[in-house]
Amino acid sequence: MLAIRGVLRCYFGGAGYDDWRLPHINELKRFQEVTWGHYHNQPAACYYWSSTTHNDYYTQALDIYFSTGIVAYNSKDSIRKVVAVRGPD
Repeated sequence: MLAIRGVLRCYFGGAGYDDWRLPHINELKRFQEVTWGHYHNQPAACYYWSSTTHNDYYTQALDIYFSTGIVAYNSKDSIRKVVAVRGPD
């Protein structure tokens, strides 16, 4: 997770904060439910990573397809979009 924080800080510039992280699956699902279809500039219709590791496969993480809300899991080395959040886990 430390590597993810470094990438987020580098990519987003941190905006003066150093507590950026990937949301866990429940946070990401709630974000998807609240935002999808309600904003003109809504998130792209593709998969977004969560920080939640699959219970049975430690090399897999849960993600959400934003246009449908379907939760899936994929290899952690797959390419996905991210939504960064701030604050403690």
